[in-house]
Amino acid sequence: MQAKTFTSSESRFAIDGKKVVLVDGDLRRPSVSATLGLHNTRYDLGDYLARRCVLDEAICADPHSSLVTLSMSHGLKSSNEDNLSAMAALIRRLRDISDVVIIDTPPVLAVQDAKLLAELGDGALFVVRWAKTSREAVQRALKLLQDFGIPLIGTAMVRAHPKYHRFYSYGHTGLPALTQYYES
Repeated sequence: MQAKTFTSSESRFAIDGKKVVLVDGDLRRPSVSATLGLHNTRYDLGDYLARRCVLDEAICADPHSSLVTLSMSHGLKSSNEDNLSAMAALIRRLRDISDVVIIDTPPVLAVQDAKLLAELGDGALFVVRWAKTSREAVQRALKLLQDFGIPLIGTAMVRAHPKYHRFYSYGHTGLPALTQYYES
């Protein structure tokens, strides 16, 4: 239950000139750098958490907008308490120096990290993968977020197959009924 495409809200905020930081919060299986095509960066979030660099060296700026990323090129073997407390301190610092901080967390049901990181935010965007995430998993994850007291900002479905969603439909009547509706 996490997004692997970064095109809508991050880009919209960044295009509008807001200072946006996208953090790869999945310390075990990071994906932001691969998704955004960030290669050959000298330092990354893992280096910052291990104190091998300063924050400015770990940040990678998008040359076309105000978006900056803190991504990881490879996952950490374990997400220990030190990494999570360093990550919490980092998120607090980023909130002070930017307009928007977006954290790509691991799936809610997979590890405790998602809960800990979500508690640092203002809410969660719940992302479900089409034809992959079961209805039961969605219900359990939403219940966990509710139990954690994390507000749900919105939901998104990713990797939906366009073949099955070619036409806009309204209720069970579909496109012909819409045509009649707008003609009357």
